[in-house]
Amino acid sequence: MNITEDLLEFVSFKGTTTRRDIKGAVINCTQSRHIVLKNLVGIVTDGAPSIVRKNVGAVTLIFDHIKALGNNSNIFEMFICHCFLQLENLYVQVLNMPHMIKVAVKVINLIENNPLKHRQFQEYLRKLESEYTGMSFISPKFGGFRRGDCLLRFWKLGEEI
Repeated sequence: MNITEDLLEFVSFKGTTTRRDIKGAVINCTQSRHIVLKNLVGIVTDGAPSIVRKNVGAVTLIFDHIKALGNNSNIFEMFICHCFLQLENLYVQVLNMPHMIKVAVKVINLIENNPLKHRQFQEYLRKLESEYTGMSFISPKFGGFRRGDCLLRFWKLGEEI
């Protein structure tokens, strides 16, 4: 048996994000990629009310759509995980990561906010022939610091730092 887990698509909503909008986006994504919905074994959500509301949320509408197709006899055995992002936040609290994040932010600020230290760090990376030479903690897409991007870059530079 071959099991694949992948992110289907990022969809930008303009205007509303009702349960029908979300259901429509999911159905359109699966149809455009020729994904057979009878093979769907689970849905992971962020726990937003329009998605998870009992009997009227987007998940219920998606299940109703699959049932209407007659494709999945095990529709009630599907895996549903709500609040994935909240679970990550819980892990951060349980693992006492705020202290680690404070240390990472302190090091990032030390490197990025001082032009001399930034140049010295870049030179150090060049001497090490690091694959991350020239990498900045500042996100070029947003022109500033974003916690997730900064921490990912910090983690990638772990050995060098």
